[in-house]
Amino acid sequence: MKKKKKQQQKKKKRNLVPKLIVLLVFDVILMLGSLSAYIFLARDYNILYSENGDVTTSVILKENEFFEKEYEKKSNEYVASLIDYINANFRYSFDALAEGVNLKGSYKIIAEVNVLDKVSHNTIYNYEDELVPNTELALEEDFNKTIRINYVKYNGLISKFISVYDLDGTESTLTVTMYVDVATETDLNVKNANKSARISFSVPLTTKTVAVSISKNDFYSNDFLKVQQTGNKTPFLIFALMFLVIAVFEFFDIARRIRRARTPLQNYQREIEKIEKNYSAFLQPITEPYKIGKNHLVEAETLEDLFEIRDSLQSPVLMYQKDKPQQTEFIIPATNNNTVYRFIFKVTDANEKE
Repeated sequence: MKKKKKQQQKKKKRNLVPKLIVLLVFDVILMLGSLSAYIFLARDYNILYSENGDVTTSVILKENEFFEKEYEKKSNEYVASLIDYINANFRYSFDALAEGVNLKGSYKIIAEVNVLDKVSHNTIYNYEDELVPNTELALEEDFNKTIRINYVKYNGLISKFISVYDLDGTESTLTVTMYVDVATETDLNVKNANKSARISFSVPLTTKTVAVSISKNDFYSNDFLKVQQTGNKTPFLIFALMFLVIAVFEFFDIARRIRRARTPLQNYQREIEKIEKNYSAFLQPITEPYKIGKNHLVEAETLEDLFEIRDSLQSPVLMYQKDKPQQTEFIIPATNNNTVYRFIFKVTDANEKE
């Protein structure tokens, strides 16, 4: 009755194994999914982009008796006292290979007046005027905007400053700059997108009637935006570790159940295979039972004890597998003292280890 009950318990354990294997596979999939999400959020990758910008200027002159045209297009030099205002046309384009990343741009235009000492080149006076406040920039379209620069206003400001403080040996410059910034609308962080692209031109400010030249700074560049996900990745790492621990426990539980569900004969055969593998250099299989005869027989308590004796005697160990009853005899044959050492490994011995 007890034997039948034990067999039923083993059968139940065997039936649970397939379900546990399915559960293990499911946990491994969850672990890999969580780990993949963590790696995706933790990775950096580069977005290749190109951008170019330039500015062209048109100088509008005051009414005068020497110049018939309102402005001189071909020349870059003008008489300062004749300049009324300057039209500046800023152009900018941006192109990026950024699939899945929504980039957004912004720009602003600043006029900066700077008065320097001619000898030391230190700044004596600085003034900034925001011509266009920070404004959204559509990166998918080419930017083209013309603004009017009131040259008379800034030149008058410098003239008054120099006159009030009776300064001499100075040089004054008006610099108009368009700043462009790129950022993202998604849960990504563009690490190096805070650097501003700059398009600018400079024109001297002077209280004297001299020739004035306009210099400008155009650019073209190819570069990478380094992008990093900003989503909270820590929970995914915690989930991955949690599912890993669960999967490890399930794996060992499955292995334990499979081992316990084996029949006594299967356990016996597995143990014999292990013995043959571990001691193959010392074992000598025989097909007939060893005849002890009148020799003195010593039974070893364990197989390890028998092999310790073998090490001292430097003798081979005979191995005879018996079918009825199912057992294996390990024998050190008779030596000069007519002693035979033997250990019998039975089916019950194998199952005691389980």
